Amino acid sequence: FDLFGVVYGWFQFRAMLSSPMMSCSSGLASLEYLSSFVVDLVTLKVANSVDSLCEALTHSLLYAQAGYAAVRSAVVEAVEKLKIEALIVEDNEGTLTSSQLGAATFVANLSPLEAQRLATDLSTSLNNGLYLALSDSEKKLLSSYGIPERVILQHIVKKKRLEAGDPAMRLYIGLLLQEIWKQQPHAAVAERFGVDRGWLQNTLQNATSQAAAIAKFSEKIPSLWPLRLLLPELVQRLSDCVIAELIPLMVIDGVKRGRARQLYAAGYKTVAKVAKANYKDLLRDIANLSRFNAIKMVNSAK
Repeated sequence: FDLFGVVYGWFQFRAMLSSPMMSCSSGLASLEYLSSFVVDLVTLKVANSVDSLCEALTHSLLYAQAGYAAVRSAVVEAVEKLKIEALIVEDNEGTLTSSQLGAATFVANLSPLEAQRLATDLSTSLNNGLYLALSDSEKKLLSSYGIPERVILQHIVKKKRLEAGDPAMRLYIGLLLQEIWKQQPHAAVAERFGVDRGWLQNTLQNATSQAAAIAKFSEKIPSLWPLRLLLPELVQRLSDCVIAELIPLMVIDGVKRGRARQLYAAGYKTVAKVAKANYKDLLRDIANLSRFNAIKMVNSAK
């Protein structure tokens, strides 16, 4: 049958129809992505040599687009790079196995580049006593990370904008998380550091996820044994900080974490506000709440 369409801006539509199709290329053409894939295959023991890696990649889009010769050349380059970075090792017979760092990279779901940076940062932090948070060594520690006192003063005077990945930005977030760790109210921390509460909450959740990934990473590397002992508690404490503002609401009968989030988002941020509310207001503002539970919550809050 015939189909007619009314299009606003017909000349743009015609240009779209006559323009070339967008190309689709394999992400494995990137050395970084291919290296990560090689670590996964070797760690899972799906492949243990250059030949078996190439065989696995014959089922990929990269093979269909570039051919076997290009795939083998890319695999050899990735393997050599990973051997230099100590993520995989090769014996005299050409058998590839994953190193402790490679296994940690796989378990933590990190890219080889991230794993290298993380391993360096963790070793430096442990050697400098970062996890001890000793006040008399803070200036020396910051200086070792390229953040001497003069740099901090420059940021204060010039109000230079911090960029993601900067050592100064990492310090800033670290100080912010330290205040939350001390059980300071989120609203007060957000105001002090000049950030939105939504950004603060998102940063805290990201830090919790990152700490969990680092905990898994540390389990596979013996030299990081202090973190293996410390991080599980850190993850739990950070998780508790995420819901710190919900805890008062959770003393109300029938209110668990999910319901507390609903109440908080709807503006019922304290037990007193719930107590002053009419159960009909709760029914209107809170999704999937029964009349019985609404009355029960109001009475419990009172």
